[in-house]
Amino acid sequence: MDRSVEAQGETTEQAVESALAELGATRDQVKVEVLEEQEKVGFLGLKRSGNVRVRVSVVEEVEEAEEVDDAEIEAELTETAERILEMMGLEGRVTVAKTEEGDFRVDMIGEDDLGILIGRHGQTLEAVQVLLGAVVNRMSHARRRVILDVEEYRRRRTEELEGLAERVARKAVSRGEPVVLRPMTPFERKVVHMALHDNPDVETYSEGEEPYRRITVEPK
Repeated sequence: MDRSVEAQGETTEQAVESALAELGATRDQVKVEVLEEQEKVGFLGLKRSGNVRVRVSVVEEVEEAEEVDDAEIEAELTETAERILEMMGLEGRVTVAKTEEGDFRVDMIGEDDLGILIGRHGQTLEAVQVLLGAVVNRMSHARRRVILDVEEYRRRRTEELEGLAERVARKAVSRGEPVVLRPMTPFERKVVHMALHDNPDVETYSEGEEPYRRITVEPK
């Protein structure tokens, strides 16, 4: 009997990748049915700024492929990232390294301004990260993530969000009422949740559907 799961994401690509990870399957092993689609075309032809729900079904069980060496995955990630830069007419350097957790970190440092690869609130960065994640998903049996950073945006944005989280926590406590933040990407929400995880005075939770999902900081 076919195995299937439903998944949501800001784009069709993100929703499908989430379902593939849960099924432990590759794109050529499944059938994709879009159940709900509210999105628009953006950078690189990627669909973004929407809410997509898909059903992904395994239609054919295939013989398990041989696991690919990590060095081959790193080489493929490097080539793919360099190709993205080239397609956009940008000059940059790509480095790929494996993290202690077994995931892959991809850094892009440019001779040109690579801001176009970051996009508003890092939305383009997240979309490119999904593309690179698909490379790993295709080549590795294990569920492994790709963490993409461009011009150290994630480091700088993390510092900004940690400062914001502390200010909002103080505001929530002083007012004695919840404070709701603007919609954030999954990366941004994770930073805020982690920044306030050990704060004894507030708790945080996320509500809403992508891409309008937002954090509420509530005093205890």
